This record gives sequence, structure tokens and C-alpha cells, in this order.
Amino acid sequence: DQSQRTQQRRRRQIRYTKAIADSSRIIQFLESYCPNPPLYFDDPQLQTQALMLEDWLDESIGTATRFVYYQFRAGSGKA
Repeated sequence: DQSQRTQQRRRRQIRYTKAIADSSRIIQFLESYCPNPPLYFDDPQLQTQALMLEDWLDESIGTATRFVYYQFRAGSGKA
């Protein structure tokens, strides 16, 4: 029931004082802290592929996106 789930969430409040910046590490933390619903695949092969894809996207597209964003903000993108 909804109220029981809300109470469970309140009991599991995160008491973590350090910031976690990397998305892979954030998911690892969340998965270890609250494994249901799972964020990882049950199939180890699928999980490996997903982590490789996430790392590639973060290191290639993520880097390019951040560069373009800062260039945009430095120019006419400032509001």
C-alpha cells in the first residue's frame, strides 16, 4: 500500500555526506542502497554492454556536449 511504501522510503533516507559526480558511480550507489526496483540488468552480458555504452557516451558525446554548452553560454546564449 502507498503509505507503507512512503514510510519505508522515509526510513531509508540517505545519510551520505560526499558528492558523487560520475553517473556510473551514482547508479552503483543507488543500486547498493536501494536495489528495488533494480537499475542494472540481471543478465551480466547485457549489464557489461550497458556500462560500456554509458562510459562511451559519457566520454565522447558528453564531453562534446559540455564543450558546446559552455561555448553557447559564453556567447549569445547568456540570458
